[in-house]
Amino acid sequence: MGRLPTSGGPRRGAGIADLWNALAELRRKVDYLASAQNVVGRAALAAGRSLVLRDGGSLVIEGGELVLRAADGRALFTIGRMTNSLGQEQSGWVVRRDGDGSTALGMWDVDTTGGTQQALNWFDRNGGVVLADDTNGGAGLARPYVPYSVTSGNDNAETTSGSFVEVLAVAGYRQQPRIGVALTAWADAGTAGEVRLVTGSGTVIAGPTSFGPSGVAPFWVATLPDLAETHMDWEILRIEARRNSGSGSVRVRCFAAMGVQT
Repeated sequence: MGRLPTSGGPRRGAGIADLWNALAELRRKVDYLASAQNVVGRAALAAGRSLVLRDGGSLVIEGGELVLRAADGRALFTIGRMTNSLGQEQSGWVVRRDGDGSTALGMWDVDTTGGTQQALNWFDRNGGVVLADDTNGGAGLARPYVPYSVTSGNDNAETTSGSFVEVLAVAGYRQQPRIGVALTAWADAGTAGEVRLVTGSGTVIAGPTSFGPSGVAPFWVATLPDLAETHMDWEILRIEARRNSGSGSVRVRCFAAMGVQT
């Protein structure tokens, strides 16, 4: 690279022609410096050298993208302005797998019903969400759905009580904002009852659901209160039942209980 062109400034009392010449010289210097920066940048990349920012320097991208490309030209990592799956432009980032180009990680908003609610999503190769935070609820997981354990002395818990009593307990670490509970409940001939889901503090969050001898099979999806304050606490809920009429027993069987996203 040659030396930087030099020349003196306009002379004292110079005329219009001298001023134009000085401006032209200044422009040549600016163009030279810009060209030199580009050449140095290309040379550094070609040589595989690193860009080092010292003393608190920053790399700032305004309104553009930073892209890492594979040897075949496909983008493997992109950060900056992008279009999400709903066709909306926003700032985010995405990581794709080398080889098949499938999306592995993404930070973007796929639901604008409540404004921008970006979630960090981990995808499998088929595009399914393996792991994500629950941005609508503000705390805990969206995926995966984490199961709770269900405990009782028998597969079919039963009671003849006319008041609500605990027939099953649901327990687990609280990682999601809602819970899904699948169960069946039925009664002896000539008997009817009700079943409900109650938190450890006594708040009814699902039911009561009525049933008779023919039975009922509800799948409750209920919101757990105050998730932001109790995330990862040990959660115990009660499935309670009572007999409303008749002289027989009412029975409840729970098949599954799992955390559910907002």
